[in-house]
Amino acid sequence: MPRQRSAQPRYRRRVVLEITPDESTLLDGLADRHGTIRGAVMAGLHGLHADRGAELEAQLGDLRAELAGAEQRAQADREAMTAEAGDLRAQVAAGRQALKAAQTQAKDLRTDLRDTRAKLSNERDARRAAQGALQTAEALLVHHAYCATCDKLVSEAEWAEEPWRNGFATYHQPHGFHERNGGFLSQPASLLFWRAQSRSGGGS
Repeated sequence: MPRQRSAQPRYRRRVVLEITPDESTLLDGLADRHGTIRGAVMAGLHGLHADRGAELEAQLGDLRAELAGAEQRAQADREAMTAEAGDLRAQVAAGRQALKAAQTQAKDLRTDLRDTRAKLSNERDARRAAQGALQTAEALLVHHAYCATCDKLVSEAEWAEEPWRNGFATYHQPHGFHERNGGFLSQPASLLFWRAQSRSGGGS
């Protein structure tokens, strides 16, 4: 059977390189070690590739270390942000509670204010009523009394008071207090009237 040719054409490339005498001596020595000049050159290329691979592996290791550090920092940042967010949520919750307490206090204060205003209004009404009653009482006060001796009304500026019959007798001061036989109904000459309490407010 005829030998089948490979579908892939055999790749050949010639490389022309100028080297110095020292480099030529070095190349000859490496060719003796590797069998051929091509073997020496390929060994050198593989060595360079291996060195580059090691460099790339070292760079990859550095990148992995940097990535691990970045992930650790990112994790620390996430934890810090989570903690900060927790603190903020706690502060917001505390603020809401404080606001709710302040609103409740304000509501209570408004209620107290309404009650105070109602009490003040009631007190005003009571004071007006008391003033009206006082004015009515003052209008009913006796300021003149009939003196039988003088046969005329005498003002309270001329009255005097004397304890008498478990009370106080008011008499016309210019005449002094004179009690006739027969008691109260006999109308003593100077007696104007009798009352249970003194004009100063004292009892009998």
